[in-house]
Amino acid sequence: MVTLLTGPGTHISLLRWALQEAGYLDRMVSYFPDWEVWDGHGQRVDTFRPYRWLTWAMWALWRRLPRIGSQPHHLAWHFALYDWLTRQRVSLSPVLWAWWGTSLYTMRKARREGRLVLLEAHTCHPKTWNAIATSFYQEYPSKNKANLASLPPNYVARLEAELKEPDKIQVLSSFAKRTFMEAGIPEEKFYLLPLGVDTTIFYPEPIQQAEKFIVLYVGRIHPLKGIHYLLESFSYLRLPNAELWLIGSVSQEMQPLLNRYVGDSIRYLGAKSYMELRTYYNQASVVVFPTLLDSFGLVILEAMACGKPVIATTHSAAPDIMSGNNIGFLIPPFSSEAIAEALEKTYHMRDDLVEMGRAAYQHILSHYTLYAYQQRVVDYIHLLKGAYGLA
Repeated sequence: MVTLLTGPGTHISLLRWALQEAGYLDRMVSYFPDWEVWDGHGQRVDTFRPYRWLTWAMWALWRRLPRIGSQPHHLAWHFALYDWLTRQRVSLSPVLWAWWGTSLYTMRKARREGRLVLLEAHTCHPKTWNAIATSFYQEYPSKNKANLASLPPNYVARLEAELKEPDKIQVLSSFAKRTFMEAGIPEEKFYLLPLGVDTTIFYPEPIQQAEKFIVLYVGRIHPLKGIHYLLESFSYLRLPNAELWLIGSVSQEMQPLLNRYVGDSIRYLGAKSYMELRTYYNQASVVVFPTLLDSFGLVILEAMACGKPVIATTHSAAPDIMSGNNIGFLIPPFSSEAIAEALEKTYHMRDDLVEMGRAAYQHILSHYTLYAYQQRVVDYIHLLKGAYGLA
């Protein structure tokens, strides 16, 4: 029933699994590292062998030719190749579940053939991204600033063209939906489809809690994650017997800042695997997600699944997940003061944090497991069947 296209984003494997488990997946087209078509049983049915070499050649040209490397987004070319191959070689199912950024030509083909076209919007609208990123990156000198600060015009043009094609657009959070509506897309176009977390990987462990107050950050050490606000607030508070642990890869422009702050009470622990992350979540007193721009934030679910309350900004799915429940703390983005206030509050309510963590874990079990996500996908398909007369 569904042809699933893929692209950049952390939850593509979760969506594939949900569709496959429900029996709705006819075929999936992978975009990296190879162009391959897989049927609903996980068997490869087509591939294009020169694809990997061609995408590598595009990357090499983009890096080496000054006029090319300083302007367009090399991935726009990569995605155009993926999209062209998919349009030419793949027979489409009654429903095309497209991935934002990689699907323009294929969506147009699906519309000509009378297919139902769905678009998975895995991030916020590019106007919001560019408005925040362009101004924020001015503080971070980088050789790659032109490419990191904002989405370049050729890529934005593809993203905006794709938004005109689908019958429905799936978004991950109310915050993400708002960014599209502010760009002029009507609310009825959207369907809110929040993610789930694997509770066989993330769960509370019987670990003896440390005497120290442990504040944990998990995610890329990147300007748009709001890291510098967290570092400023934690350093300013100077809480006795407290530590800030940072886990994740470090972007080039953040390394000088990290070097300046890391010391006795602020520890950078490097990148960790999923299995390792569970242990660190369980050792934490509270997890902080200070993001400036996230369409969802799986870290929120992972921490809560490990029985930890989360301090998170409203520029994420945190308001959808936590509002109305005493399981975490919502704060505005771009504010060291808000983070400091939340940290000081949690520092003085250690016993209450344990109860909040238990409630957070139960909330995950009730609403945000993998199977809860799968059921949301199934409910969505059933809704579409009724609305569009699908068999």
